[in-house]
Amino acid sequence: MHVSSSLGRWLMPVVGLYAATKFAVEALAETYRYDLKTTGVEASIVQPGAYPTEFGSVNPFGAEQDRAKGYGPLAGALDAFVERASSMKTAATAPNPQEVADAILALVETAAGKRPPRVIVDASKSPFAPRLNEAHAEVQRELFQAMGMGALAD
Repeated sequence: MHVSSSLGRWLMPVVGLYAATKFAVEALAETYRYDLKTTGVEASIVQPGAYPTEFGSVNPFGAEQDRAKGYGPLAGALDAFVERASSMKTAATAPNPQEVADAILALVETAAGKRPPRVIVDASKSPFAPRLNEAHAEVQRELFQAMGMGALAD
């Protein structure tokens, strides 16, 4: 089991480094799923959405803030992202991170051979990660068919 993020599928300005690490987790876990499929070893990815965590608790701002002005319309994007994330954590309607732990437990308890490639845990019910996952799976199926490896596709 690998824990990624919805940012492992959809991208936003100013969080490229974080998204890149989650893309890497996605690629490694998915490749494991294909490599190990015929052995009975399963690999699944848990993709949490936005939950109140310690993410962003360390100051993400560089020492030379005047340089941010050179980013034009994105000059305040990091500030806005951090502010939105902070307000989400403290809102009365903030999602409970226990939902992610519960989804992980449910995945562990799922019978062998029945574990899905990905489990999205997103209290906001955003449509973006599911749509990107579906599009990616479709392309993978086509690629595997074209390469004579259709049995590896989910």
